[in-house]
Amino acid sequence: MKFPVFPLVDSLPWLKDVSVWSAPPSKRVADIRDSFLLGGDGHLSGRIGTRDRVSTMERIMAPYLSSYNFAENANFRMDAVTPSRDFYPPFVFTPTEQHVWRVKNTAIYITCERDAEYQLVTVSAVHPRLHAYLRHATLTNISRKRINDIGLSFEATPDIPYPIAGHRSVILPFGESELVERVEEMKPTERDYGSSYSNETQRYRYMLRGTVGATIRGYQDLFVHIDALEAKASLMAVHYLVPSLDDTEEGAIQSAKRFNRELEEKGVELLFKEIHEHWLNERVERTRFESSEIAYSELLENNAVMQSSVERATGGWVVIDDYTGSWLRDHNGSHLFSLDLGLHHSVRKSMDRYYGLDCTSHALYSYYASDFEPAHPLPIEPIWTNVEGFITGDVPNFRTLWYWWYFRHTGDLELVRQRFEYIKGAFMRQNLHHSGYLAEYCFDETYGIGPIGAMRTGKSCDNSFIALSAARKLAFFADLLGRNDSSSLAAYADNIHKAIESTFWLEKEGYYAMRQTPEGKIDKTLLSIGLMRPIWAGGSDEVSDHAIRSALYVYENLYQKNGFLKLIPTHDQTVTMAIGYLLHAMKRIGHPGIDRVIVDLLKWADPSGTFGEYLDDAKDGPVQCYEHMAHRNRMWESGINCDSLIEALTGFEPNAFAKRATFTPHLPKGWKNFAMENFRVGTTGLSLKLERKGSGVRSVLTADTEIMVDFYANSFDKKKPQLKVDGRKVEANWQKNRFGWQSTLVEFTLERGHSITIEA
Repeated sequence: MKFPVFPLVDSLPWLKDVSVWSAPPSKRVADIRDSFLLGGDGHLSGRIGTRDRVSTMERIMAPYLSSYNFAENANFRMDAVTPSRDFYPPFVFTPTEQHVWRVKNTAIYITCERDAEYQLVTVSAVHPRLHAYLRHATLTNISRKRINDIGLSFEATPDIPYPIAGHRSVILPFGESELVERVEEMKPTERDYGSSYSNETQRYRYMLRGTVGATIRGYQDLFVHIDALEAKASLMAVHYLVPSLDDTEEGAIQSAKRFNRELEEKGVELLFKEIHEHWLNERVERTRFESSEIAYSELLENNAVMQSSVERATGGWVVIDDYTGSWLRDHNGSHLFSLDLGLHHSVRKSMDRYYGLDCTSHALYSYYASDFEPAHPLPIEPIWTNVEGFITGDVPNFRTLWYWWYFRHTGDLELVRQRFEYIKGAFMRQNLHHSGYLAEYCFDETYGIGPIGAMRTGKSCDNSFIALSAARKLAFFADLLGRNDSSSLAAYADNIHKAIESTFWLEKEGYYAMRQTPEGKIDKTLLSIGLMRPIWAGGSDEVSDHAIRSALYVYENLYQKNGFLKLIPTHDQTVTMAIGYLLHAMKRIGHPGIDRVIVDLLKWADPSGTFGEYLDDAKDGPVQCYEHMAHRNRMWESGINCDSLIEALTGFEPNAFAKRATFTPHLPKGWKNFAMENFRVGTTGLSLKLERKGSGVRSVLTADTEIMVDFYANSFDKKKPQLKVDGRKVEANWQKNRFGWQSTLVEFTLERGHSITIEA
């Protein structure tokens, strides 16, 4: 479908500047795979593009981005906007064409639906200052005749009526054209919510919605009417929903009055302009991407917007929809990608919140409800090795890796000093010395798909490698802090490594077994995620031969020609971060298959240019599976995959504590250029531009403060490459690995405001 013509574009021409990632619903019917995520104010989020009619905005859960579990697949929709007549039976609008677009680098969305007579266009976004969902609808008569007695109808209904879904909405008059939605929520009693929730069973949420010049019609219908719509003429309406952020009905009323006042004083065009400027300003503050391969640069930009759309105002990110809380492991991708984006403060807020929740609960849980906030002031830290509330598996070790990743990007050793007993205590609470220095499995759904489910029991090679990485990072921190436990932690790490090698390495097969069963038997089932994470977890600076052979086994045996990567050989569904782990592995070991993985990465993305949770195997490659909404627009998978793409293209490794950065850039075959601007090592801002020149690649690095750089020029050329630094030929010591990857190190100090050009 071509981008529509509608009056709002005249005053807001940037609406036409849309991303190449958009969704033409297959067979003219939208489904959840076409999902686009709204948000961006730290409180609100929703989805658009997912229904039979793409203009329906749903999964409206507010405030706090989302609240409690609304039961499996239950849903609250802000509205289904549709043409309607002022009598019954109601008019049925069934478009024959539909499409949804994202305004570039924003969470502003445009939908268009057409049949022979009507074109219905909506523009939807969240206002970051007023904390409101804002929609503008335009109904155009595209026929050649006048249409009498027509209008726009806005509805708001739950999919499943109370009490089945555990919530209900009640409409009450507010002024002449507003409605109040009272949403009653049932609190769950799942163990990871913490005991503070078990004594309460329900609460209320309050939301007001309205439009200009509407009348209340029926149970949940706001109706904007016109007597006649001439040929080629348009009817426009504004619709909004404002929640209470303080859990009171009066809070919602005051918020709605404030929004109404600004809408009347400024007009909807200025409110949309403010939203657009908010997203442009956010982009200025973070890392930005440009490339000759627009699909890739916009993939990174779209996922940066998505991360912001589900970032909580008080810190951390929310998995919205049916699973509305915060899982620790689900934050890994957001932390890594946000650090790449230079958003160090976002990661710090997330770490502070999770530390506060652990202190408040005297627990080391994997999960907390999304609007459960730390106590203020925080209670005294418990003895972490003794807390009863504890989840085994990977999350005790990810607590350490969070602080390692943050330290590498910021150099903040003081935070590590303050929290060392916390991260060490979480690690030691596992008592790995009581279980042969091997980690148990967790209940991450990676190990729960189809026939993989049996892997949730026993000792885990995958989680043991994550524990190994955490132990080595703790030993490094302890040594840097001058603590007397550095040697014992290093010995602990050595014991984990010895246990992994003696228990799981299969020399004949050439890969790591993934599990030791509770009965002590070795399960040789291939699990691609587990075979790649020894490299991803970063247990040591050098990638071991066994880790390389395991990753190669995945590449050669589980990675199919159509781009699909199997989790295990006998199952045709995979998790979407698998391609990110593979891409990271190919870059770390210098494998020529890296370009193939980069090409296939696009196949793993959803139409919105973000990543879902699961993919099915089809003839043409990976396809977005038809699962429920929680599997769309996923922050964890998106962060892992985008971080790996940045690693593949730039080889960026910060060492802010040493005021140093490492780059190993790679411009894929066929690419003309790639640029990454305003990324940060501590407080230093850098830019890297890659440009193809003849048979080589020119790299230009710029910094705004002085920093030392280790730059690895590289090539897959069979001949000895030539090297130029600032236009002068340089003799270089080229080293070739087992895959033909040649590289040489160029060390230099990049002075403030200066640039250096390296050609290989």
